[in-house]
Amino acid sequence: IYGYTRTVDNAVPKIDKVNREIVFITEMMERFLNFSKPLKDEKKVEVELNEMISRISETYGLRVIHRNDPLYVKSDAIQLETVFSNLSRNAAEADATKLEVTYQEEPLTTIWLADNGRGIPDDDRERIWFPFFTTRKKGTGMGLALVKKSLHYLNGDITLERSDSGGSQFKIEFYSN
Repeated sequence: IYGYTRTVDNAVPKIDKVNREIVFITEMMERFLNFSKPLKDEKKVEVELNEMISRISETYGLRVIHRNDPLYVKSDAIQLETVFSNLSRNAAEADATKLEVTYQEEPLTTIWLADNGRGIPDDDRERIWFPFFTTRKKGTGMGLALVKKSLHYLNGDITLERSDSGGSQFKIEFYSN
């Protein structure tokens, strides 16, 4: 359909809207298919998380606050990129301007990500992890479901610790490093 609509003269009313909807549906289907696929065993490498989180978050316009000392985990860098990209995008879409990163390395490697966005309503806090749950008009509802799946694959987990009008705070734990 997209191929055919691209050949239609742009003077046709609403052709741009049709093309945007086609792109949206295609992206939603790709996310669903990616979510349903088993994750591949990728090479685990030493990843410095402060640098990764800062780099990703800054692409979404977030100012990142973190300790200057590095935090390393041995993990799948691609899956970690997916996790922090989804969390950063969600923060930015909730009107956050900053992301504060704190962590501890013992007894488990634990990271807290706190944003200053508008928060998540009480009624939605358990449902945010379900595939296809979204509060956004153009959302697919796959972002946090994929985050949770990726972290389970990486022998970790994520929880929403706090969310109010001052923002949200997520806790990520890695059970082995």
